[in-house]
Amino acid sequence: MKKFSILLLTAAAMIFSSCAGNTFRVEGTITETDMTNGAVVVMTDLFTDEADTAHIVAGNFSFSGPADKTTIKRVSLLTRYDIPNDNYCTFVPEKGVIKMNLDEPETMVFRGPVNTALSQYFAGVETARDNYIAAMTELGDYRTVEGGMDMAMEIVQTYNDDMAAWNDATFAENKDNAVALAILLLQQKIYEFDSVEELDKYLEGAASFIKEDKRVLIQRESLVALSKTAEGSMFVDFTGEDPAGNPRSLSDYVGKGKYVLVDFWASWCGPCRAEIPNIIKVYNTYAKKDLVVLGVPVWDERPDTDAAMAEMGIKYDQIYVGDDRTPTNLYGISGIPHIILFGPDGTIVKRNLRGATIEETIKSLL
Repeated sequence: MKKFSILLLTAAAMIFSSCAGNTFRVEGTITETDMTNGAVVVMTDLFTDEADTAHIVAGNFSFSGPADKTTIKRVSLLTRYDIPNDNYCTFVPEKGVIKMNLDEPETMVFRGPVNTALSQYFAGVETARDNYIAAMTELGDYRTVEGGMDMAMEIVQTYNDDMAAWNDATFAENKDNAVALAILLLQQKIYEFDSVEELDKYLEGAASFIKEDKRVLIQRESLVALSKTAEGSMFVDFTGEDPAGNPRSLSDYVGKGKYVLVDFWASWCGPCRAEIPNIIKVYNTYAKKDLVVLGVPVWDERPDTDAAMAEMGIKYDQIYVGDDRTPTNLYGISGIPHIILFGPDGTIVKRNLRGATIEETIKSLL
């Protein structure tokens, strides 16, 4: 019996030792007393928003926990009066000691290959940004330069191309760690794919924690829905409410022998508001020429929608869906405004119409 107990204690000690060995520890300093008086530092997981705090004692603070190369954390200074500051460091909680000085975040000492990859990625992002700023500075006020707008747009395109190439190269080299997931989620690369096939090809060879991240899966489902509601496909129905609170479905308008222009929008969305005058113009011009115009306020509150409608003079019908994401999920919509033109028989004629293209498309058909 005694021998068995000793074996259990030995096994427990080995387990504890193994767990303790697979940890990270942050050893940090910050000495700007005018900023740290009554302040604490917080360590936040950038993927889950989970947070931990530590008090600053004599200019020092520390954090520790299980090592994990599948996530990214940020240590940042919180002041008593919530004074804005640049005192933060971003890192992967790899096994070992990670030293940082929040007075000079760029001097953080990275430990381990994943943090090295992360720092190299940040350096590449900074280089692309510096090149962009330098080019725009050299151009000056593009509004006063002949061909300035075209040159400015070329600079912007160069920056976008450089960032896209850097993101793709870094992702390809880090498919087993958090740097790749950061590119997908924090840099929003996940929203740049046009088809589920394109996304799946990009994710080939990636670790399961990347492929199975809930936001990646949601976007994949959105791309599947997008393929099912591509131009030429039959409409998919959904139901909400009319202004009086009565049930109202998309099928009450679509497939009834007329073209139907549907605007998925929200009151808080600046680009949505920018398109409203174009839609109102089309409504006023073509409502009597076999065109139905319909708004679907999404991701919004009813009072805010009604206030925006009154402010902008929206007179065409609306299907209120509140916080029900069924309509946007069915049509694979991840960003608004999203304007779709349906044909008289209910097929999808055009998706994602914007600006002058809205009227041009309708005019060509009517």
